Amino acid sequence: MIAVGSNGQASTLNPWITRSGELVQWVQSHIIVRDDAYVEHYIDHGQLQKRWVTRQLDSSRLARHFSTSTQDDVACGNIISLAALALDPSGTSSFARELTIDIDCHDAIKGNPTATYRASTIWFQTGLALGFHPILESITSASKMITY
Repeated sequence: MIAVGSNGQASTLNPWITRSGELVQWVQSHIIVRDDAYVEHYIDHGQLQKRWVTRQLDSSRLARHFSTSTQDDVACGNIISLAALALDPSGTSSFARELTIDIDCHDAIKGNPTATYRASTIWFQTGLALGFHPILESITSASKMITY
């Protein structure tokens, strides 16, 4: 199945749709932090909206997300976002399964790319030492090279 998004670009959705069951299982075991709430995205009067939903996020709801293929599917709220934080059982603190840190040196003239690189590698090594599994990605605009 080919779908055309609002940007006019076509995308092939068959892998998402045919493997939605596998994707659901993977998301449930690797990504979901809490399954009692999520955000639905829907279209109202031509505008993309979102609403917080407080009910059980089950596998059939996740499968609808991965099987979305038309603007009508989007309009009725099939696209969801997962909650990023969950409270611990005591209710005194929260936790997350992932964290993204974007480290930039946009201005090569005023900035210091070497210091930025050094800092990011130190933070990467610190994450490893603390038991995390970080991914350090470097993209340079000149060479378009990506390193991990």
